[in-house]
Amino acid sequence: MLYPRAARVVELKFFGGLTAQEIATVLGVGDATVERDWVLARGWLNRRMKPPEDGPEQA
Repeated sequence: MLYPRAARVVELKFFGGLTAQEIATVLGVGDATVERDWVLARGWLNRRMKPPEDGPEQA
């Protein structure tokens, strides 16, 4: 993965049930960094889960 810290934020948030402040403590970063990583990871996940765009029709 290109963003291992963002992946860790997702892991701690969903599977660990930690708050942003708790995640910041575990990772040794600030709350704002956790929030930025969460926005990055959430956007990446949304793009990956979105159905593919319709391409040219094939007959």
